[in-house]
Amino acid sequence: MKLLREMDNQDYLKIEYLSKTYNEASIPLYISYPTLTCWNGNSSEAEYIEGIRSERNPFLYFHFPYCKSACYYCLCYKMVGSSEETIDRYLDYMEREIRLKAQYMPLDEMNISQMHWGGGTPTNLTPRQLERIFTVISDNFNITSGEKSSISIESYPDDTLIGIDKLKLIKELGFTEISFGIQDFDDRVQRIINRDCKPEVVEKLFNEAKKLGLRIHVDLCYGLPFQEISGFRNTLEKILMLQPDRIAMENYSHFPAYYPLQRLIPTSSVPNSFNRIVLSILANELLTEGGYVRIGDHYVKQGNNMHIAFEDKKINRDLMGYSISDRRQVVAFGSSGISFIDGTYCHNKKTAEEYFEDLDSNKMPLDCNGAHKLNQDDKIRAAVILKYLLTYYEIDKTAINKDFDIDFDEYFASEIKQLDKFASDGIVTLEDDKIKVTDMGRYVVKHVAFVFDNHYRKA
Repeated sequence: MKLLREMDNQDYLKIEYLSKTYNEASIPLYISYPTLTCWNGNSSEAEYIEGIRSERNPFLYFHFPYCKSACYYCLCYKMVGSSEETIDRYLDYMEREIRLKAQYMPLDEMNISQMHWGGGTPTNLTPRQLERIFTVISDNFNITSGEKSSISIESYPDDTLIGIDKLKLIKELGFTEISFGIQDFDDRVQRIINRDCKPEVVEKLFNEAKKLGLRIHVDLCYGLPFQEISGFRNTLEKILMLQPDRIAMENYSHFPAYYPLQRLIPTSSVPNSFNRIVLSILANELLTEGGYVRIGDHYVKQGNNMHIAFEDKKINRDLMGYSISDRRQVVAFGSSGISFIDGTYCHNKKTAEEYFEDLDSNKMPLDCNGAHKLNQDDKIRAAVILKYLLTYYEIDKTAINKDFDIDFDEYFASEIKQLDKFASDGIVTLEDDKIKVTDMGRYVVKHVAFVFDNHYRKA
């Protein structure tokens, strides 16, 4: 595939055709399969308890929904402008949930080497609150913090929320990684999505985090309102100078009917499908030229453990992103947290008040109507979509036949027939033992995944 600077009129006409024919604005993000809107509620509290009883090495996720201010583009469950007392109350209930779930878990046999704090903005907590809840977690679970551990926390790089002292505390508590949500440095883009992320503040935090030995991840987003080539190039060049260990490159999803804050963003300011593809091509060119390796919609430094695992075909995609693991088992804490245990997705109650109410009754704060237990067909399709298409950009028919004892061509005869048009459009190549996504096809790969989605297409 040509570089942007080498493309001619015919190349851009091809991009225009793909952008009109395969507009990803209407396609699920595939953070999970099935996607959350298709979960059917076929699980129970008893099944959840049985699942956490048997899991010896879970990934622990803690959700802190509080933010200093609302970012208009964000899809996460969050609450804005809460007082220290309000957050203390939330932590009181999270502590109850930790102790409630811990009593069912095989603690003597568990070593927790993977944990993530998300939100919201976890670093919105005061130092006292950070130390308090980390101590509660450590008192209930054996947290191992070492070179192979991943104990991570998300942060909005705002110097009123996090500075050198809080970074030092994060390191002292045992965190190994910090993820900075940057999205874009461009002033106009930030104003329209209600953010204020200053490059000089980010650089200062990066330098201090590196001195402390923290691994650093960055979240960027393309397709944001008013985003254009020169401004996004400037952001990418600044990020390359900082040299984070990993970069997540998300495609902005504009659904104002479901996310009211997005109604504050003029729809006409959101880049169309053509411009989104061009922005994504630009990001891929600059980051790969800068020494990063593409793994789905993430980029990692050449030679690090994630890159090595990718080359060895040991990477998988799940709720938490990409991991060196085959279907991580996730136990979630906090309002709206999502667990994945023994083949079942299960939501915690979404709002803080619902969450508090269940814990006041000494009940698991689960929304079993917001659950989904994977059947065998789900497991096969999840592997095709999450592990193969959205990680390796190819489907290994032989491996799937072996893993699930099926004949791929027979099982997916209808889907393969649908892919004929994708092949004629240069998005995939159809081989006897593999289906490969082309270089250009990677920019619309979720459309290929959608062909194999047996839930969303029927919804």
